[in-house]
Amino acid sequence: MIQVRGAREHNLRSVDLDLPTGGLVAFIGPSGSGKSSLAFATLHGEARRRYLTALAAHDTRLGRLLSRPQVDSIDGLPATVALDQRAATLPSDATVARILDTLSLWRLVFGRGATPVCPSCGTAFRVVAIDEIVASLHGVAEGTRVTVEAGVRAGAAAREAIATAGFSRVRVDGEVFRIEEAPKAGASWRIVVDRLRMGPDRAGRLAEAVRLAARVGDGIVTVTVDEVASSSVVRSCCPSCATAVAPIAPRLFRPDEAERCALCAGVGVTQEVPCATCRGTGLGAAALAARWGDLGFADALGLDAESARRRLVTVTDPLIAGAAAALVERLDRLRLLGLGHLAQDRRVGTLSDGELGRVRLAGLVGARLSGVLYVLDEPAAGLSDAELPAVLALVRELVADGNTVLVVEHRRPLVDAADWVIEFGPGAGAEGGRVVFVGPPSALATADTATGRWWGGQARWPAARASESLLVPKGGRVLAVVGPSGSGKSAFLRQVEAAPAPFERVLRVEGSASRVARSLVATYVGFWTPMRELFASTPEARARGLAASFFSLGSPGGRCEACAGTGERRVEVELLAEVWVRCGVCEGRRYAADVLTVAWAGRSPTDVLEMRASDALVALASIPKLALPLRALRDVGLGHLPLGRTARTLSGGEANRLRLARALARGEVDGRTVVLVDEPTRGLHPDDAVALLRLLWTLADRGAAVVVATSDADFAGACDDRLSVAG
Repeated sequence: MIQVRGAREHNLRSVDLDLPTGGLVAFIGPSGSGKSSLAFATLHGEARRRYLTALAAHDTRLGRLLSRPQVDSIDGLPATVALDQRAATLPSDATVARILDTLSLWRLVFGRGATPVCPSCGTAFRVVAIDEIVASLHGVAEGTRVTVEAGVRAGAAAREAIATAGFSRVRVDGEVFRIEEAPKAGASWRIVVDRLRMGPDRAGRLAEAVRLAARVGDGIVTVTVDEVASSSVVRSCCPSCATAVAPIAPRLFRPDEAERCALCAGVGVTQEVPCATCRGTGLGAAALAARWGDLGFADALGLDAESARRRLVTVTDPLIAGAAAALVERLDRLRLLGLGHLAQDRRVGTLSDGELGRVRLAGLVGARLSGVLYVLDEPAAGLSDAELPAVLALVRELVADGNTVLVVEHRRPLVDAADWVIEFGPGAGAEGGRVVFVGPPSALATADTATGRWWGGQARWPAARASESLLVPKGGRVLAVVGPSGSGKSAFLRQVEAAPAPFERVLRVEGSASRVARSLVATYVGFWTPMRELFASTPEARARGLAASFFSLGSPGGRCEACAGTGERRVEVELLAEVWVRCGVCEGRRYAADVLTVAWAGRSPTDVLEMRASDALVALASIPKLALPLRALRDVGLGHLPLGRTARTLSGGEANRLRLARALARGEVDGRTVVLVDEPTRGLHPDDAVALLRLLWTLADRGAAVVVATSDADFAGACDDRLSVAG
């Protein structure tokens, strides 16, 4: 058991909980009820703090970085790996190969199995070990004439160097001359190192001649046996143009360790697009020219999972067989998840939410860890019901490896597959934060909880107001666009956005809220700009010359400069994606001390930011510029959020609805408007999803056309119209 006592992080109400290990545990409940607060802020937060404490012996700074989560005690907590929905924390140039960790395996395949190719003239060659050349001559018959020669560059300097080294003959364009008689012109020069007839006592001399030729020449050794010449490359240089080529090794295919692209300096991107020279790999000319079969390194990464697998399963070379098998295993996970069409160089920004979530899950399973607590935020988000079994299979694979998997989830198939279920509630924000159900999923149907009423049949989706299938949006209706993940639902929204006729205005709602540290609920929905103006209008602010800009958190002036107005400081720690600690200067208040003395209606800027949106709406309803964004927050079910809550800390469902609230607060919705919404039920409990549907119906009743891309079959079934896309 993982024993949690007195958890009070965010809205948790001193929660005591025993979590069984070695199985699949599901956290359920309304959005904002406390699931993520316990899973991520408490359990994962404490595991990360302990990790930093363990490192403190090497860096005394680390032990003071993170404060303990608001919890009395946590016993039995293993090492923790968290996978939330914050795609924004991934670098802009991150690819499927990077998430799946196949890059290192491809480097082994190419570093051990690729053929070097001259980047200057395109000649392929193979570097041969000196002992391999010597061994090939062991069977030469007695009396056979053998000549050993070393290739060199022509020219006066070469002629002098050869004579100085003590060699007397050279072969120029196929004919042997004494060094002083050799023609100055000539395309091909080779030093005649030794000429002999094979006999019982000549094996040692022959081996010495081969080694000497390898040492004194430009890396090409030519052995002529009975007038039949055979050339071997013993150093990595082109046999045709003598260009030095970096030797093939796994490190050659790492742009941070060996040669790198001259145009992008190994970054792989120029102006946020893949570099045209290296095709986004960041590699230098030698690495790009090398070939494994008919593939270059960039070609291999450009293969989809299906095509790459077909090539890898035929590998028999013992030097790369292990790496090839590991690649096949990882690519098979993509295929299992219905992602066999994805190229490994595909950038994460081009993936749908469902595709990205599954790629990240496949990457976790590929790590093959054991004894770990995995905390997953809605691994089934954005997927259709038909795609859920594959996700569940991978989650079960994590459990089979000896791990505990904790999922924050709403989808019934995954909840029903759990070994243990904990529901938080009964509501959101201050109305949540309690554990209202603990037990097996089979007992949910009789539980008097928000989820139990859905499982037991007491709660149902409202009946659809119409049942038509439309190809174009229509005013006054809600159109659901359905289809598997990656089938083109989001692309359809983009098409409507590009050509919204006959509508005049497009309101686009997609993805989650910005995850930058400075993005607060208040700033994101447009509340803080008019609020700053009110603070600047107070007599005290005017007397001190504090304009509205002094109350901005996005620019210098009145904010705390130690944390740039975030109230937190980001600390770079090796192996951790991000570590945020409370600012020690402003103690999380975000503003300089003198600015906090300014009050409007008895409240300082920090006081207002600490108010819940619903409470602020009651206090400020008479001011239209403030009431509009606050009412939007209430309407999308986010009235429980403090206005100063950082978007980075929101649950997936809260972040998605925050985006919708901002869109609603920015413009009036009427018959001239088309509203485009992408995956609105991500992170939502069925109660929240029904409330959101009723809000969209309200927008449609104003005459707007509402188009929703969704993988939620229940939500789609309750919409007015439906359109199925299949790629």
